[in-house]
Amino acid sequence: MLEAAREAAQQVDLPRDRTMVVIGMGCDARMAQCSAGHREAGSVGEGLAPAPSTCAAGGATPDAVAGRISSALDLTGAAFVVCAEQASGLAALDIGARALRTGEADVVLAGAVNLPHEPVHRRAPRALGVDGGPGDAAIVIVLKRLADARRDDDQVLAVLGGPANVSATLLVGDVAADASGHIDHFDPADSFGVPYAVNGLLAVACAAVALRHGATPRTGRPATPCPGRRAATAAVDLPEAGHSKVTLRADRIAPWLGEAPPVLQSTPDSEP
Repeated sequence: MLEAAREAAQQVDLPRDRTMVVIGMGCDARMAQCSAGHREAGSVGEGLAPAPSTCAAGGATPDAVAGRISSALDLTGAAFVVCAEQASGLAALDIGARALRTGEADVVLAGAVNLPHEPVHRRAPRALGVDGGPGDAAIVIVLKRLADARRDDDQVLAVLGGPANVSATLLVGDVAADASGHIDHFDPADSFGVPYAVNGLLAVACAAVALRHGATPRTGRPATPCPGRRAATAAVDLPEAGHSKVTLRADRIAPWLGEAPPVLQSTPDSEP
C-alpha cells in the first residue's frame, strides 16, 4: 500500500500540512482474532493473554495504514481509515472529494487496500453470495480541485461528476448493465479477482483510465477504441443494500503509449 501511495504521488506536489490521507479497508482478520483470543482466555479462567508489544499493538491498529503513508511521505494533514465493506474505497473517495469542496484539504490521497488471504476473508464473500476468487489489490488516487490541477500542470485522468447533458456509456464494476446494449460493461473482477474492500475504487480507477485513453477495457484482449466517450459510471454491488456508484467525465483524451513514439529525424544533405 505504501508503494502504491508513493507511485501515485511521485509526480504531484503534496503540500505538507494540506494533504489528507483517507484509506478504505475491510476488517483485519488477524486483529479480530487477536482480540478474540484475549477475550477467550479471560472467559475460561486462564487469565488474560500477555499484553502485545508496542510494535504489535501499533501495527494492529487499523489507522496505522493511513498513518504510515502520511509519515513516509512527510505529511502532517489528517490521516485515517474508513470501512464500508465493498464500498470502502468509494467511501474514501467521497470523504476526500468533500474535503476538497469544503477547503479542509488541497490534496487528498484516497485509497483502498485488501489482502484476503485469511480463511475468514475467503468464507465471508461466499456466505454473502459474492462469486469469484479473492484478489489482492492496493489502489491510491490523487484528488485535487480541477483548477488547482490545471494550474500545477498535473495529468488529469478524469473528473468526478458527470456532465448533466451527457449519458455515461461505460459501466465499470460488478453491477450488471441493462440489456439495451447501449452501455459497454467491464467487470474488473474478471481480470483481477474480487478485492472485496477495493471493489469500488478499482472500478473508479479502471473507468478513469478508460476515459483518459478513449477506450473500453476488455478481459483477455486489447481494449476497444472509443474516443468519443465523455462519461463513465463506476459501481459496486452491495448485498442487501442495492449498489453504490460514482460518475466520472473525461477531461482530455490521450492515446495509450506503452513507450515513447518513434521520432522521424531528417538532416540536410551534406554539401559536396
